[in-house]
Amino acid sequence: MKARLQHFAIGTTDIDRALAFYQQVVGLRTSDVVCSDDGRVRTAFLRAGDEHHIIAVFLAPKKSFDHHCYEAGDWALIRDWADHFGTLDIPLDWGPGRHGPGNNLFIMIRDPDRNWLEISAELEVVPDFKPAGKWEHCQKTGNFWGVAYLRS
Repeated sequence: MKARLQHFAIGTTDIDRALAFYQQVVGLRTSDVVCSDDGRVRTAFLRAGDEHHIIAVFLAPKKSFDHHCYEAGDWALIRDWADHFGTLDIPLDWGPGRHGPGNNLFIMIRDPDRNWLEISAELEVVPDFKPAGKWEHCQKTGNFWGVAYLRS
């Protein structure tokens, strides 16, 4: 089975500074933000082209690597990956589910060092003219189908 690197995610204690860096220095554009009730950005999804995001930035209590994600293609391939992991006795740590921002299907496992590894499919394609979306910081945003791991 093959999958290509789709995105990675990091945790930061200063999300405004991180977003300024990725937007102004690297030239990425914001696809969506997740905000708390007071309007503070908790998560941002940044893109370089038309895929919804190549990096996600989470507000976190400490600087950290959050996860890396691989594009599987479609729902049937998510199933195949889950079967593959099951055959290898690697349990799913989260999912299957559907993220709100990006609207992608996903499953997550832990690698041998306990890093999250996500397999994703059907990530939203975002046209240049679309303004950044704003999402509520809640379970349904993280997983439209059920429980979400909220980072902050």
